[in-house]
Amino acid sequence: MKSRREVETLAEALGGMPVWGVLEGSVAARAGIRYGDIVLEVNGMKTPDARVFLQARDLRKDGCTVAYHRDGETHVVELVFEDEARLSIHDIIDQAVSQRMTPFPSSPPPPSKPN
Repeated sequence: MKSRREVETLAEALGGMPVWGVLEGSVAARAGIRYGDIVLEVNGMKTPDARVFLQARDLRKDGCTVAYHRDGETHVVELVFEDEARLSIHDIIDQAVSQRMTPFPSSPPPPSKPN
């Protein structure tokens, strides 16, 4: 599992946005996006940071196409938004503050057990 610094370095090199975590049960989590992935594009728009990510996500109301990097490969997933998936940055901050979302970890989560 990559350290936070390794993920940051890779994101910088790829020009993408690091994923520090996803909400359990969220559309992104169900699509398999996880800690350490690097979001490269959303809806065809390069995503070097969260500001651009939110702009790109808002290009469509029904969902988004996400290209991300993991383990040397680029993956593309289609996320279909449900009502709860249309969180604004203010909603995300509120969830983090209310501890419904884990704050950015200083170290990666423990490895998952194989199914």
